Amino acid sequence: MFRFTLVVFMGLLLLGGCNSGLKEELELKNSQVERLNTEKNDLSAKLTNAQKRIAELEATPADEQPTEGDIAMRDGLAEGLSKELKAGHVVIDTESRRTYIRFNDEVLFGSGSAAPRPKGIEALSSLAKELKKITGYQLVIEGYADKMPIGQRLRTRFATNQELAAARSLAVTYFLESEMKVKMPVVVVSYGHYYEAASNKTPKGRAQNRRVVLILAPEGSKPL
Repeated sequence: MFRFTLVVFMGLLLLGGCNSGLKEELELKNSQVERLNTEKNDLSAKLTNAQKRIAELEATPADEQPTEGDIAMRDGLAEGLSKELKAGHVVIDTESRRTYIRFNDEVLFGSGSAAPRPKGIEALSSLAKELKKITGYQLVIEGYADKMPIGQRLRTRFATNQELAAARSLAVTYFLESEMKVKMPVVVVSYGHYYEAASNKTPKGRAQNRRVVLILAPEGSKPL
């Protein structure tokens, strides 16, 4: 009887040890699966970017196709603005040899204001650090506004949305050139409420229309 009990006890110990070992092995496998899924997602993102670049090249005339310099410049911008891109404060788009840097309106300016907000200054400072590394390009700064009439309080400063959009473009230009010492040919444009990005019928759409877009284009090319 004692021997039988001892055998059973030893068997339970062995079984417990096996269960513990299986649990550790399962946790290891789960960790490996999680790591492989992360690598898969990273590779999928890289594949998507590569396919996008290939599509751009195929759809663009040879003399307007992005050069290796354009691609390297864009990669540097994306890396330097990674924090702002992840937070959704900045969006970078490309078209032919042009690179578009779009700032979230709520980050750059308050409603009816042409003074950059602290978050906007932080984002522009990050951009300026990258612009200082870039040569052979010119910067076009476009200002846009929504269709909402200028309020009575602001009319003494901005008679129209066109003037408000221009003031915002100039504020960005002044900050980059005077505060951050970015030395690059700059063209400033105000479109006012024209060329809307979204419907002016909703608050969200109007916020998207109150925007500043910076365009990096090869130096010497037509600015518009």
